[in-house]
Amino acid sequence: MSSLKSFFLNLNLFSPKPDNLEQETVEQRRWNLIGTRIYILLLILILISIGLALSLISQTIKIVIDNPTKEQIDKLPSNAKCLCSQILIPYRKFTSVEVKLHSICTSDFITDQWINAIYYGYYTTLFYFGDFRTYGSAQFQSLAGFCRLSKSNINQNIDLFYSKTLLSSEVLSKNVLQPQTKSSFEQFQSIASNTFKNQLKLIIYMIIANGLISGLQTNSFFQIDTDNQNRLGINNVIILIKQDDGSVCNCQLDICNKSLSGIYNIFNAPTPLRMGNLVFEIPGMSSSCLPVTSILGSTLECFYNSTCISHLLSFFLTNEYFQSLPIYNQSIYNPQSTIQSIVDNLMIENWTIDISYEKYYSECSPLSCIYFKTSRYDIEFILKTLISSFASLILILGLIIPICITFMQQIKDRRPKPKIPLSLRLYQLKILIKRQLFELNLFKHYPSSDQQIRYQRYATRLYLFCTIISFIILAFYIFTIKTIQSKTIINPTESQYIELENEHFQSLSCPCSSISMLYLDFFTIYPQYHQVCSSDIISDEWFEYLHHSVRNRLFIMDYRSSAAGQFKFLSILCEQSQRMINDALQLFLQTRFLTLQVISQRSFQIQIDSVFQDWKLTTIKTFLTTIHLFQEVVQSNRLINIFNFGMDIDSTTGDVLLTIFENSNCSCLLSSKCYSSTNIYHYDQFSNKFTVIYTVPNFFLGCFQITSLLLSTLECFYDISCMLQIDAYIDSTKAFNFSPLDPNLSLANETVDDLVNKLMVNEWLSNISFTLYYKTCAPLSCTYQYEGRNNLLVIFTIILGIFSGLSLGMKLLIVIALQFIDKIIANGVHTRILLRLIQYIFSCNTEHQIIHRLHFIFVITTLTILYYFSGFTPSIKIIQIDKPTLSTYKQLVEQSFDSFHCTCSQISIKHHVFLNITPRFHSICSSYFTSDEWISYLYGDSNPIFSYHRNDFLQSANDQFRILATLCRLSQETVTNTLLQLGSSDFIDTELLSFDSLNERIEKKTMIDFERTMPKLFVNTLLLIREILGPNMILSTAFTNWGYFVQNNVDSYPRALRIISWEYNGCDCEVSSKCVSPSRGMLAGLITTIVGTVDDQIRLTILFNLLIKTFSQFLDGFAWIIGNIGALSTCIVFQQVAFRKSPCAIYFIASNFSQLFIFNFATFIRMIQYGYGVSVNSVPSWFCKIRFYIYYVSMASARYNIIFASSDRFFSSSQKANLRQWSSSKIALRLVIINAIIWIFFYIQVLVTYDVRHNKCRIQSTSFFTYFNYFITFENGLFPIIPMSIFGLLTLHNIHQSKRRVRTTESVTGSENININLASTKETQLHKMLINQVIVYLIFNIPLPVYGIYRSYINIVTLSGWRAVRDTFMNNLFYDMIYLGYALTFPIFILTSDIFRRELKQIIQKKLVQPCQRFVTHAN
Repeated sequence: MSSLKSFFLNLNLFSPKPDNLEQETVEQRRWNLIGTRIYILLLILILISIGLALSLISQTIKIVIDNPTKEQIDKLPSNAKCLCSQILIPYRKFTSVEVKLHSICTSDFITDQWINAIYYGYYTTLFYFGDFRTYGSAQFQSLAGFCRLSKSNINQNIDLFYSKTLLSSEVLSKNVLQPQTKSSFEQFQSIASNTFKNQLKLIIYMIIANGLISGLQTNSFFQIDTDNQNRLGINNVIILIKQDDGSVCNCQLDICNKSLSGIYNIFNAPTPLRMGNLVFEIPGMSSSCLPVTSILGSTLECFYNSTCISHLLSFFLTNEYFQSLPIYNQSIYNPQSTIQSIVDNLMIENWTIDISYEKYYSECSPLSCIYFKTSRYDIEFILKTLISSFASLILILGLIIPICITFMQQIKDRRPKPKIPLSLRLYQLKILIKRQLFELNLFKHYPSSDQQIRYQRYATRLYLFCTIISFIILAFYIFTIKTIQSKTIINPTESQYIELENEHFQSLSCPCSSISMLYLDFFTIYPQYHQVCSSDIISDEWFEYLHHSVRNRLFIMDYRSSAAGQFKFLSILCEQSQRMINDALQLFLQTRFLTLQVISQRSFQIQIDSVFQDWKLTTIKTFLTTIHLFQEVVQSNRLINIFNFGMDIDSTTGDVLLTIFENSNCSCLLSSKCYSSTNIYHYDQFSNKFTVIYTVPNFFLGCFQITSLLLSTLECFYDISCMLQIDAYIDSTKAFNFSPLDPNLSLANETVDDLVNKLMVNEWLSNISFTLYYKTCAPLSCTYQYEGRNNLLVIFTIILGIFSGLSLGMKLLIVIALQFIDKIIANGVHTRILLRLIQYIFSCNTEHQIIHRLHFIFVITTLTILYYFSGFTPSIKIIQIDKPTLSTYKQLVEQSFDSFHCTCSQISIKHHVFLNITPRFHSICSSYFTSDEWISYLYGDSNPIFSYHRNDFLQSANDQFRILATLCRLSQETVTNTLLQLGSSDFIDTELLSFDSLNERIEKKTMIDFERTMPKLFVNTLLLIREILGPNMILSTAFTNWGYFVQNNVDSYPRALRIISWEYNGCDCEVSSKCVSPSRGMLAGLITTIVGTVDDQIRLTILFNLLIKTFSQFLDGFAWIIGNIGALSTCIVFQQVAFRKSPCAIYFIASNFSQLFIFNFATFIRMIQYGYGVSVNSVPSWFCKIRFYIYYVSMASARYNIIFASSDRFFSSSQKANLRQWSSSKIALRLVIINAIIWIFFYIQVLVTYDVRHNKCRIQSTSFFTYFNYFITFENGLFPIIPMSIFGLLTLHNIHQSKRRVRTTESVTGSENININLASTKETQLHKMLINQVIVYLIFNIPLPVYGIYRSYINIVTLSGWRAVRDTFMNNLFYDMIYLGYALTFPIFILTSDIFRRELKQIIQKKLVQPCQRFVTHAN
């Protein structure tokens, strides 16, 4: 203990070095001891202070949890961020939606039992038009239809919702997921019901505007009346309904569903307008112009009450019982709720959505969770910091304390100092510097001789010179070099971003803090509607003005009769377009715009404008689809309205005459686009004729008011003089006080169709705010790169780091060099001396040497350990490649890194950028049967309505095929529009997907969702139109659903023309619009058409289809049966002793073995496909690949074995011995094996390129398909012909030469002669067998490649109709010939070879006949 105390008391860290000539004085030693103690004390205090400071300082630690479980996430703090492995999760993955419909949809009142119970049959139209017995059955038919439509639309909308995705880059908590998902669902639910409601209203108003006539005679009826000359005629009467509020409603203009419904005590009145007395008022029910509109305005109040139901049923011929509707306290409806309000909500009582957080979490599957934790530094970090600081403190204190000691000594030294002039001080300083530089020795060690000191000084000067030069060069290089610098700006403002974008556009990156935002946040849209939508000509005053016009007797085509309906429809177009736009805007603005980082202002404007244009186009197409589909359905079903159909009575015979509107050789039966100018007529009561007195400019009237209005312009209503001229003829009791349209706001010559195609919008005013977008994006930082010099601190650090290592290396080299020089000078230059010198360098004789050697060894050992530790310890190396090209990406994929991610610069890409979908429609849509020529042919020279019975196929064939053509056209338009919507939608992903992953996602998600939802959009609209038209009992000009009946012996007029419904197979068209029956005479008519009356194209099409089927059944069937039997038999025969050693037999066996696969993988499949209509293309992908792979390998193997057999016959028949050597069994066996191996490997490409798509097993790549066709044509058809022909001719030549040779037999014995003759006979028969097979092969194989060459010169894709069928027939025929050629091999061998027949007979006798005989004998 005392020695330790003595050690610390005498410890002197600042004592002079041993080579210092000056001796340490007592005073200096005292100060050095004080400095040592201060040094140790400061070192300890500083280290303690650093340790205490670090232990008290708080730090923010980033904690990462990989693959966290749900339990771990629940325990994390609220600031934790857990990133999902996928940012898009389809709602179908974690939600389940159930719907409960209104109780009416499960009640008795929508069943056929109820509908038939309240149906009066033949007497339905004999009641007052407002009597429930007239339209009650139709009302509940429509109610049942609404239930069906609701279910269909609900299923469609649920599928659409399931196909939508939840966008979330982070795991949402349950409290956030539930309301967010419910909010999305409620928004989707609202849009769905609004869409259905708008479509329903549009269709109803189109029925009214078109003046379609109901067979129930509730909106219009045909009336027989007499004129002033007592002549009978038929007029159409529009019903005016007096509503409960006292107003009179015109069925041609409005819905009119505010009248009570009940039972009236009048029957078989002259007209349905005779009202009678009300016997029973049905609570809640209303009557209207149409059954559908009346039920929409009704309530089900009566049907909640069993007493009311019983009272109502007492007026019908039924004793059945029907359960009343139940009343639920929790229902959102009550008995007073109108059907309209229920239908507007899709008949839904309530929605139930189940959100599974567990399934959501499973789909999200977070990769990691990150959160920050504030805590103090741990002891490990503090110790590391203290240890790393220890060396620096020793160096700094070791430099500072001696200086402080010297300074303190000078302060304590109170001896007087002489005053020295400045000049002398400068001179002394100069001498001092000069002496110091001269005596400067950085390599001094003790002891050193004078000579060693001299060399040490030389080394110092060399070291300083090299160091200074190196420092200058290094500093100059680092100061002048430019590097890529990166700079980050935190929370940049918009102005800063714009400035950075202008200066660093290429490298600027500003990640958004929010990657998704609503369009509503930065985009506003204001549609400026056409002025007509706010003009006087669609106002209520205008309709009142038209209604009070003078109507003595007006022609139905008169402007004064038709204008109100057309302007009413124009107002409906305005109203519905506004509704459509408002709903679509709501959905669009609630859609999320995805952006990973801030995009430039110009790109932002272009991108948003592009999205907006796509949205406009999609919205317009959706609106037009309903209108076009309605027009086509109405026209195709030839529905009657007051403009396209008329009746009159023949004054001579008294028969009813039917007239169809025609103009300029255009008939409304064939086209809905027939039209004529709208005129104002004058009626001459004496001549009973109408004459034109004024024509409204470019305002038309035609088959349907919708069509004619769309073709019209409103130019007359831009001109006040034109309007006043019409007013003079109208002579309305209401004053004319209306303003014309302003020609400065829109073009007067625009058609209404042009306006509708723009959704009645004159201009779209939009405001795209980049400022709001930037504010919502809110980038936390912006980073950009630029080329520049480093700052001074970085430069100084770099130079200091490099200089330290450089100086240390130079010192080491110079020290070693000095030792070498010292020993060389002392001992001279000699090999032994040099060895001793090297030995001396590593010797450890003195303490000084031991310290230096140990220090050197320690450094080398430490560096070696660190090198090996870092070299052999696996580490994660992050390699970042900026803006990689596609080729670079493919190379990286091929290298298969452990972790490979390419982050996209934008997370949303429009599908149309990389996805191209080409739909293939049913062949009927491109066939002759949907062409205008075929439809005109079916129409014939006269109207088929008047030529055939309504059950006859020819009466309805024209309409049926027109509907088929219409459905094809509308389907194509729908698919095109839907593809446009898909193309404008976003494909979202944060990372670049591989080709396989992208293809899988497109095919298994995008295309499946598209194919699931797209047909429903079209079908549901079509069903809605059908369900509205059907219950309204709209009459058809073909009179296929209703007919007319003229009552004879009528004393008084006017009287309504009786309308009665038809029945089909016991189904009444008034009870169901889906009644059908087989068309009487259809089969007979078709057979007649095939035989003689149809044109050549149809006859040829049917003929070729019949030939394809027949040939496939019989020719392929024959080839399959004979081919399999023959191939097996041939293989067995050629294995017998007579042929076993022949090389030709080996080729025959190999060829026939391959043919077995041909017959079963090609011939059989072709037979069942084309002969028996079996769908062989609906197969798994692996079967498709294997089937064609085996087919191509077998075909190639079979034909090349025949080629080898041909060459073998040439070699065996040759006169030259060296050629005959090539005909051997060993060579044959090798060639057969090599041939099989070559084709097995060559056709592996088939396994790669063939696949099943759209139920077709074929090559998917177009370019490879073209190459493969050319290759097969050459390799399968053209090439084998050449060697077969050559070897066949050469073999015939050899045989001919051998017959002419003179054979010498003197030296041959009898038995040898017999053996030679037998061998010669076998070889000759093999020659015959092969030559005949080659001839058959050439005959049956040449046509296919020739036809293939012909097909390559014509564009077979453009072939249609009978030409396309002919091409299929020819192609199938030539393939069948190839199969037949192989199948004929066995019959040829039997006919041409006695030995083959004998061997076959022996096999049959031995293997079949004898065992059967033994079996029979044993049985007996």
